[in-house]
This record gives sequence, structure tokens and C-alpha cells, in this order.
Amino acid sequence: YFETPKHEVSAYALASALVGLADAVREANALVNPGYKVEVVVEALSPGSFQATVRTVFTKAKNLFSHSAVQAVIWGIVSTHIYEKFIKTDEPPKITVSEDMVIVEVGKEKIIVPRDVYEAKKEVEKSERFRSAIGKVFEAAASDPNVTGFAITDERNTPTPNLIIPKDLFCRFETESTLDE
Repeated sequence: YFETPKHEVSAYALASALVGLADAVREANALVNPGYKVEVVVEALSPGSFQATVRTVFTKAKNLFSHSAVQAVIWGIVSTHIYEKFIKTDEPPKITVSEDMVIVEVGKEKIIVPRDVYEAKKEVEKSERFRSAIGKVFEAAASDPNVTGFAITDERNTPTPNLIIPKDLFCRFETESTLDE
């Protein structure tokens, strides 16, 4: 989701952000789900008309986990990494771990994620390729002067996501510099 006052986004910013997001999903999948490739596609609305809704397609059907479970874990890793950086402050986060979930609290902000997603996120974010890909997403969004915020959402019919990262916080991802392949 790109927040813009003109309801348009630069094609270069959109394409670059989608490539960064696809790279992050692929790297997370390679680390969490080795041996099973994931493809990130943009869906067609009708012949010749495309909507930038990212859908993951796994190339091997037989897996220890169901397709939807792996997809949820991968997207959970990406979004938790992004939003954990979003709520970052100078005070250390309060992290509560239960058998099923992890609650990360910073000030008034709270992220609740399944424990397996949080544990996998800790491993995936050690990857320089993953951090670089996330950095590419925010670098692309920042390249368009019309973009005022960014979010990841899985709700197609919701006009505005609940949590939008404002452009002035994109700099939190600058340390995740872009790697040239």
C-alpha cells in the first residue's frame, strides 16, 4: 500500500518496491522452507489489466506444511520485521513469549505474532540479502516524492490499512542497503 495524495505512484517506484518485496519473500522462504521455491506474481484483473496484489506461488506441492501455512509464515516474517522496526524507539521493547505467541510492546504500540513466525523472523533477519531486499522496498517508496507512507496489508477491500509507516520513518531501513546481484 502506497499512501499518496494524488492516488498515483511512479511506475519505477512501484516496480522497484515489488522487486524488493519479491526478493525479501524469496530469501525468507529459502531460509525457512529450504528446497521449495516461491514465486511472487502480480495478479491479472482481466486480460491485459493487472493489479499489484502480490500472491505467492510455491513450485513444489509436497511440503511438511500446507501452502497457506507456509505463505502465512513467510508474509508474517516480512511484515513483523518491517513493523518491529517501525515501532522502534530508544527504549527497549518489552517482549512477552508464551507457548503460542510473542507480544512485542514499545510504548503504546503492540505487535502480536505466532511464536514460530517470530522465531523464524529472528533467523531470517540475520540474512544480509533479506535486509537488503527490505531496504530496496523503502528506497523505492522514498524515490517517489508523492509517496507519504507505506504499508503491507492482506485486506483487499480495506481502503486504508490500519498501520501506515510515514515517509519520515523510511530512514529506519537505510542501514539495510541495496545489494547489486
